[in-house]
Amino acid sequence: MPASLREVLAACLAKEPAGRPPLDSVLAALTPADLHVLTTPALRREIAAREAEATRVATEPVTLPPTPRVDDTEAGKVGRRRILGIAAVAVAGIGAGTAGWASTRGTSTPAKPAPRASAPATAPPPAWTFTPPRPMSGTSIVLVAGDVVLWGGGEDMYGVDARSGRRLWTQEKANAAYSGNLARGSSFVVVGGVVGDFEDQRIMSIDARTGRTTNLPRPRAVSASSVLGVVGDTVIVASPRNVWALDLATGEIRWHLSDHRWLSGAVDRTGLYLSTDPSLAALDPATGRERWVRTWPASGDRDGASLDIAVAGGRVFGNFGDTLQAVDTATGRPVWSRDTDTQFDTVVPAGGDVIFKDEVLRVYDQATGAPRWTLAGPEPFHGDPGHLAADGGLVAAAFSDPAGPSRGILVAGTDGRALWTHRAPTGSQSGWHVAVSGSSVFAADDERLYRFEARR
Repeated sequence: MPASLREVLAACLAKEPAGRPPLDSVLAALTPADLHVLTTPALRREIAAREAEATRVATEPVTLPPTPRVDDTEAGKVGRRRILGIAAVAVAGIGAGTAGWASTRGTSTPAKPAPRASAPATAPPPAWTFTPPRPMSGTSIVLVAGDVVLWGGGEDMYGVDARSGRRLWTQEKANAAYSGNLARGSSFVVVGGVVGDFEDQRIMSIDARTGRTTNLPRPRAVSASSVLGVVGDTVIVASPRNVWALDLATGEIRWHLSDHRWLSGAVDRTGLYLSTDPSLAALDPATGRERWVRTWPASGDRDGASLDIAVAGGRVFGNFGDTLQAVDTATGRPVWSRDTDTQFDTVVPAGGDVIFKDEVLRVYDQATGAPRWTLAGPEPFHGDPGHLAADGGLVAAAFSDPAGPSRGILVAGTDGRALWTHRAPTGSQSGWHVAVSGSSVFAADDERLYRFEARR
């Protein structure tokens, strides 16, 4: 125990209540003069972990603890050392509570209390199950365009009727090992071909209903591994160090950024947004001209780019440096900012909120940045993009035990109330992949694609 606390502890253990110090004196002794020393990254991690644990406990069924084991040789003996140990824990608990209280003071909007819910129910029986001729290999992806679900792996992609689960078509050259495939209206825009084989690589537009494929003419100089988005008649594709804008009809290169170390990107109807180290840039999708660049100060524990960004409501949301931020798409000015020492891997808009995912889900109001709720799963949520989806009033997220076989999906309302879970092992470490459309949740492991109807 720190020497500075011994006097406080001794006073707290005074036999007569009148000799014990008042609470304000204890708080004064435990709280440093400068409260900012309390807001360390380690403390913020501890507070976040306890918050996630509290949410997890609140959503589990209550079970009575086992009868304590009593050691006969020590029964009835309560020594001074044990009393001091209990007292030390109590004082440390007060200190932790004081630190947590101090760290939340200031002008920040207080967090909305997490909804208290019963343990999530077991998932309802699937409305249908689609089993492909052979298990998926490699990375998997699930997308929805209208009433068609796209499910793909390292070798095949399938178009499945969302209502019946009937297979509509098979595409053997669309490869989900390439990231950034997307649904656009009634089509899927994907990068396909054999990974690493430049001659076999292609950019394709697949009609969702018929599976008819249109191969975009691809200049030899373009070696794309990701589709960032489509703006009008321009498709934005990228490799780890290059970004190209191609004419959607002819494949002509409209502009090219070389040696551009972007980490994540997103588009809306008027702009392309790229997150790099340590800045966020907005570009004109037609010309590639920079509209604005916002650079983060080189301070804090992490100054890197956001692993994922999302655009909604005229704002770009991301985990820039040591902050969660909303940035105005027109001006590049920050709308709101929240400190964090966690690196979030996925950002997904959900109604008027935005979800940041790491091992738990943290949700903030898009307009103000006010915390909405925090939700923990039965196991940590899976740590890669593609394992979180939201639409309408539903959120679906895949969870995975890093050290064991426990995997599955958790479905919740956009109010943070956990609805149900589906648990099942998967044949690979990629885990479950999810998509949400209306009241339907589509989930896939390596062998099957399911449609669940969410019950509220």
